[in-house]
Amino acid sequence: MRKLTQALLLAGVVGMPALMASTSSMADEAPAASAITGNMAFVSDYVFRGLTQSWARPAVQAGLDYVHPSGFYLGTWASSISDKEYNNASMEWDFYAGYNGKINDDMGWGVGAIQIWYPGGKLAGFSPDQKYNTQELNASFNYKFVSVKYSYALTDLFGLNQNNYFSALDPATAPTGSTKGSTYLEANASYEIMDKLTLGAHIGHQKVKNASDYSYTDYKISLNKELPKEMFGLNVGLAYTDTNAKKGAWTGAYAGETKYLGDKTWILSVSKTF
Repeated sequence: MRKLTQALLLAGVVGMPALMASTSSMADEAPAASAITGNMAFVSDYVFRGLTQSWARPAVQAGLDYVHPSGFYLGTWASSISDKEYNNASMEWDFYAGYNGKINDDMGWGVGAIQIWYPGGKLAGFSPDQKYNTQELNASFNYKFVSVKYSYALTDLFGLNQNNYFSALDPATAPTGSTKGSTYLEANASYEIMDKLTLGAHIGHQKVKNASDYSYTDYKISLNKELPKEMFGLNVGLAYTDTNAKKGAWTGAYAGETKYLGDKTWILSVSKTF
């Protein structure tokens, strides 16, 4: 999801007005058709909102999306994750739906909801045990190749609350209450600088309710190249991401090993849409 959500925002919310504009000229010829697409990807590190989800190791991802000509969409997406971060869970599985609207040929908007599910996963060692599963609502706006998106958590953010916390270094960072109502505000840009070569930029701020030590800002810059059909139409990407997340809050531990989840990193990806 996490990677797909941004792709959907840029390819759907940003791209939808152009798509609607191009199909409207053919309205008299044939009705617009619904679109079902799938995607698969291999990434050297699964990073979401600046934090590694795979313990800085490779991940395999896949998704399926349906987009109606009216702007309604729904989909599902899954990725391998590390059980060193998500106790007893090896997969993230997301379900999402929403609507993308058009203001004019340059501007659009969107609203949506997402359920992030970690089968079998729950925070351990605390009482009571808490699942990581998270629900969010979101709203977005785009102008040409730039978009902004606001997400609001309807549940505790990935299980984090006053009884359950992630830090392996500083228990004093534990939240003072529920993290329901946490927000994430992000801005994204995607611009084709050469034929089928796209430059991307991202900045986001995660504000964690009742847990200021867990709030942080993340940044990313990326290049993506769509290869020709002779090379199976693959998309190859390289991204650099970093955060100002506090190590005292965002350090995980497993079997005596610790890892700072918000560390800067380079990410190589190979993906295919079909």
